Amino acid sequence: MTRSLFALTLALALSACQTETPEPAPSTDATPEASGAVASGSVSVSDPFVTATPAGGTGGVFMTLTGGAMPDTLVDARSTIAERVEVHETYDAGDGLRGMRLVESGIPVGVGETVRLAPGGYHVMLLGLADELAVGDTLEMEAVFARAGAVQVRVPVVTLDRVREAM
Repeated sequence: MTRSLFALTLALALSACQTETPEPAPSTDATPEASGAVASGSVSVSDPFVTATPAGGTGGVFMTLTGGAMPDTLVDARSTIAERVEVHETYDAGDGLRGMRLVESGIPVGVGETVRLAPGGYHVMLLGLADELAVGDTLEMEAVFARAGAVQVRVPVVTLDRVREAM
């Protein structure tokens, strides 16, 4: 009994001597940054944009994804402004033709890797727009990652000139 009481007293005394408070684990919630970028524990989204498009039309959202400390995959995107939102890629259909198709396996983003969603490559497709996307507006969208989950992205609506610059 004396030995058990001594061990308990020693354990309590040692725990009372702890001078550092453990830091909380980093949050994986996305937080907007001053640069317009959005970050999570495994990926960051920067420089998003979409071109002006009439209601009922189809638009493409472009952005840059940068891998963090852990790899991740863009698996989906969501917005209430369109009937459907899909992650697409442009591909060579042969004979000088190009096509677009759904990326079913997602877009992988490795540790520290930069992946550009740009005209002629990967992009997020907005199909059946409910409202016009006018220059100066901002589109609210979620980029959904396998690891980070849904990341809120504010996408500015720009002129077609911005797309030409990104090519």
